Amino acid sequence: MAAKHELHEKGLRLTPQRELVLSAVRSLGHATPEEVAEKVRQTHPGINLSTVYRNLETLENVGLGAAHPLRSWWCYLSRS
Repeated sequence: MAAKHELHEKGLRLTPQRELVLSAVRSLGHATPEEVAEKVRQTHPGINLSTVYRNLETLENVGLGAAHPLRSWWCYLSRS
């Protein structure tokens, strides 16, 4: 899986929550954190919005995502 490889290169594990958030962002393209949470909750209703925000921030910090300056939306940055 490309995501696992990308995260390992950045020194991160692919946790179940991180995988869910990353998958949701990839499928949605540009999305708000709330939209990402809604997508994740379709299959995993116990995921909190704070978990989504935390994982989006982590992905952004390692260069796998980008937030709009006003943080109104977020997008995945694929290296391939």
